Amino acid sequence: MSARSQHPVRPWWKHLLGWIHVLFNLGLLAALFAQGALIYLLWEDGELPIPGFVTDKVEQALAEQGYEVEIASMKLDLRGILLLRKIEVRLPGYHEPIAEADLVLIEFPPWAVFERHFLPDEVWLSRCNLFCPTVLSPTGAREQVAQDIFTEVAIRNKRLDLDRLILRLRGLDIRADGSLPVARIEKMMESDEAVTPEERDRRTAAAYAAFCREVLKANAWVERFTDPRVQVRFEPAPDGQDVRLAVDFQAEDFNLGQGIDGGRMTAQAEATGLDADSFRLRKAYARMRNMAWEGKAKAGAVQLQAIIPKPGLHALPQACELAAINVEAVNLKVDTVTGSADFARSPLVEASLHLLTGEDLHWLHVDGRVDMQKETADLAVRAWWDPMDLLKISFLEGKFEHPPDLDCSKRPRWSGNVRLDEGFRFASAEVELDFGRTRYEKLELTSAFARARVTPSQLDVYQAVLSTPRYTVEGSYSENFDTKGYRFLLEGNVDPMEISFLIDADWWEPLWKDFDFHGTLPYSNIDIQGFYGRGDEGKTFFGYNKLVDLTYQGVDVDTFTAMLWREPIRIILYDMQGKNREGAFNAALQFCYSPDDGDQRTSLGFAAASTLPLTQGAGLAGKEALGYVKDFQTTSPPQVQVNGLTVDGKDGREDQLYLKIIARMDTQTIYDGFVFDHLAFRGFLKPGLLQLRGMTFGMAGGKGTGQADVKLAEADGADEMALGVSLKGASYEQLQDAIPFLGEDEKDAPAPAPAPVQPPPPPVSKGKKEELAKIDFDLNAQGKTGDVTSFRGHGNIGVRDAVLGQIHLFGGFSRAIQAVGLNLGTVDFTKGQAPFVVGKGYAHFSKVEISGPTARIDANGNINLDTNELDFFLSLYPLGGIDVPVISQIFSAINPLTDVVEAQLQGTFSKPRWKVDFRPIGIFTGQKQVQNPTGQTPLTSDQSGLFNVLEEVPEEVPKLGGAGN
Repeated sequence: MSARSQHPVRPWWKHLLGWIHVLFNLGLLAALFAQGALIYLLWEDGELPIPGFVTDKVEQALAEQGYEVEIASMKLDLRGILLLRKIEVRLPGYHEPIAEADLVLIEFPPWAVFERHFLPDEVWLSRCNLFCPTVLSPTGAREQVAQDIFTEVAIRNKRLDLDRLILRLRGLDIRADGSLPVARIEKMMESDEAVTPEERDRRTAAAYAAFCREVLKANAWVERFTDPRVQVRFEPAPDGQDVRLAVDFQAEDFNLGQGIDGGRMTAQAEATGLDADSFRLRKAYARMRNMAWEGKAKAGAVQLQAIIPKPGLHALPQACELAAINVEAVNLKVDTVTGSADFARSPLVEASLHLLTGEDLHWLHVDGRVDMQKETADLAVRAWWDPMDLLKISFLEGKFEHPPDLDCSKRPRWSGNVRLDEGFRFASAEVELDFGRTRYEKLELTSAFARARVTPSQLDVYQAVLSTPRYTVEGSYSENFDTKGYRFLLEGNVDPMEISFLIDADWWEPLWKDFDFHGTLPYSNIDIQGFYGRGDEGKTFFGYNKLVDLTYQGVDVDTFTAMLWREPIRIILYDMQGKNREGAFNAALQFCYSPDDGDQRTSLGFAAASTLPLTQGAGLAGKEALGYVKDFQTTSPPQVQVNGLTVDGKDGREDQLYLKIIARMDTQTIYDGFVFDHLAFRGFLKPGLLQLRGMTFGMAGGKGTGQADVKLAEADGADEMALGVSLKGASYEQLQDAIPFLGEDEKDAPAPAPAPVQPPPPPVSKGKKEELAKIDFDLNAQGKTGDVTSFRGHGNIGVRDAVLGQIHLFGGFSRAIQAVGLNLGTVDFTKGQAPFVVGKGYAHFSKVEISGPTARIDANGNINLDTNELDFFLSLYPLGGIDVPVISQIFSAINPLTDVVEAQLQGTFSKPRWKVDFRPIGIFTGQKQVQNPTGQTPLTSDQSGLFNVLEEVPEEVPKLGGAGN
């Protein structure tokens, strides 16, 4: 077998496959040559014919959205980019375009033509403008709503990437970029097959018309900002189906209308969703600088943040937060303001607000619950803030016509709860104050605590505790805003001078200025009521005061209590009771004022009783009363009662005083040198007249009575006095000490010459003779005080139970008789009577009788009351005074024949001059008579010696109305 025959024979099918491979390669080569030729031709022309399905696809896509499009030119280059020029988009049935674009570039993938799938990789849009057609424009003219739109969009990895979007929307610059899921875009572009083309066109036109209206309406707001800019970023949500958006807004300054403006503004917002159903604004943030509102409020910076988890374009935020610095509003300055609001339980909103200011970091915090549906609120306030600042708030100006003068800046801690009714009308508030060192008016407090309730018509401070370094008081205050009526209640130990601002009356400080408190301050329980704006009209004051260990006008008082009532026309102090170690007193006072002028006093009524020492009782009454009692000296406190009324003078006239005094002094009392064993009297004073009635007294062991009237003269005139005094049984020994001028003349008188004929009688001790002597004295006189020559009247002096030979009043007789050699040692004078009349400056004694068992002296004469000069004639009748039965009858028969000794007394009491004669025939000629110079006729036995008053005593002084007598 040959070598050729040794090669194996290939099967036929292998030969067939070989020829097929050759043919395929030849086909590829031919196609390659054809493609090269096509490239050459495209290189020369630059474009390819647009496949019909592409044009149809573009028109169909836009038509499905309800738009008609007109494209001036459409080209496709070798890169697969579709170029569209001069595009106009119209709504079906409208001849005016709603969009105009210069250029649109659409890039398709290389296989898009073969797959007939119209979903580009990238789209560029340049110089596009949106318009509102005339028929849809609210202004009736075609208006531009957006301009200069440029965008770049790409589809990558089933994701739509907006690389760039730039447009100007009616003055608002907008920038946007981000990514969207392609499925989301396709879903948005899906058409509802059940909707007819006509209904679709109508919906499209309505949606675009609404868009235009919103843009045109927003233009007014856009114009309120200078250079406004918006940056929008979006990306797919983690679920891959939704979209998350982040929006940034900036403007250089703004004016929001109604006076709200400011500087630079920035704002951010975070949201999800692109349509109305799925859109959810999750968080929003804004910051504004130099914000102001019509001069009413301003802030250096304001920051707002809101969290809004609920879906919907108009969803309320779940939580909002506010922060501001350097805030000035409603007359307040605040360094920092922060706040928040929670809408999770809407319409019930829970909110809080915090204010912080000042170097001392004063703060105010408000927590509240607000029902937005019912428009009600409950607020809780806590603060370390001077509440006086809050009264400066502009909307409170004028609400408080009487703001307190309060400084509590050291610790202004307070809190409260406020209730607002429907319509956010103020309903009530409960407030609690806890201040540290505080000044309220003139009152310096170490602390102040108060609880109060406020309603639209009433303020009630139902508890208040005020503390000073020396005392603590409690009280309350209420005010009716409608009637402007108020009421203060105050209780505790307090310094009356420090609370004078509460009393607000001219009489309060003068009432307390003379009190000096040694230890515990007065306890007071005070009730003050009145009406703001009415002055004293309707104003009343009631108070109880208890004082211990004090001095009033120099008088020490252990305890003192008093009630005080004040109304517009009078002030009454009653139930005034006090005591010290030496006595007690009680009193009542009433000050009355003119109804026409509440500051003009018309009268003062008073009633008082005292067992204090006289100077103390008078010291309590005042300096004027001390002048009345300065000449009194008492060994024990007297009993005194005084009722009086002072009527204030008008038109320059003097005040008129009505007074009733009842005094009783049971122990020795000295008045102007006169010593009384006891003294009691009733005194009455009215304008022009002073009267003493029922005067009883003891003097030198005797008992006396008296009364007097003094008619008070005007200005420089002399007072006229009517006086009646009677003293019975006074000891002459004691009387010399009781009456200042008795005993003085005896001391100054010269010693008598010794008797030359007979030795003196056995001496009688001075103590014996004055101890036995009893003086009776009566006087009734009338005249002008200070003018002794004007007095007229009558009286009598009687002496009994005494040895009168050496007694002062008649001792001169004894010395004169001894001068002629008569020894009266055996003559005993034991009684005497000396009636007299007074007038023209003289006292005339018409019949002086001095008698005893064995002799009698008769005398008559005058005493010059101005010079004390004497002019008397005296006659001595030995044995003429025997009053023993039978013997006296014998001597009376002999007596006319008995020798008579006569004497004339002249000179003065201190320097008497005597002239003595022995006249045995004096019985026939009678005693010489001194002329009566008084012009008064001596009383006869049938005339009355009763005192004639100048005016009858009134039954009573005018009543002390309301205070008792």
